[in-house]
Amino acid sequence: MLTDPPYNLSSNFEADFPSRSSISHDFGEWDDNQITPNDWVPEIARILNDNGTLITFYNNRRTHELLAALTQAGLEFRQKAYWHKTNPVPQLYGVKWQEAVEEIIIATVNEGKGHGFQDQRGQHHNVIHSSIQNRGPNTDHPTQKPEEVISTLIKWWTKPEDLVVDPFAGSGTVCVVAQQLGRQYLGIEQKHEYVETARTRLNQRSLQQDW
Repeated sequence: MLTDPPYNLSSNFEADFPSRSSISHDFGEWDDNQITPNDWVPEIARILNDNGTLITFYNNRRTHELLAALTQAGLEFRQKAYWHKTNPVPQLYGVKWQEAVEEIIIATVNEGKGHGFQDQRGQHHNVIHSSIQNRGPNTDHPTQKPEEVISTLIKWWTKPEDLVVDPFAGSGTVCVVAQQLGRQYLGIEQKHEYVETARTRLNQRSLQQDW
């Protein structure tokens, strides 16, 4: 299970600049406190198999809510990883540090063997470096994650032919990357426009799959 749920960060804040892209914190109504970890984590725990793994992005300031929901659902918190954004959003006044890191939470159904990560031996940093997906009128989704980040996670935690499920599929990036890497995939998305975008992206890879 690899997903990027709503962070509940949306606000009415906007700022325009003459020499760079404008900044907006309005990601859409789907990110306006309509769903919390307690709404979706128990359902994921219910359907994961005995060796199932949950990998999820989440808001750094509200990670405690996610961790509490994981514990309550009986999932085993394993580790945090970090996406280092090499082109983070500029600070408005240039006073505070830029928010250049996003947390990735990894949890499993059990504490034992059988998880894909155990095939990767050696010493590896828990940081993935990648730029933010460009945002603008031609962007498929306002919080779309880079394929490079998703690819690293899928390669590390799964094997070819494994099933990768994204219950907050958005524009289908997880499914697109899973397709590229020879994994089975299932995407769930309630907004019709994003479903159509995901179908288009998948069809462009010259593989027909049911969605």
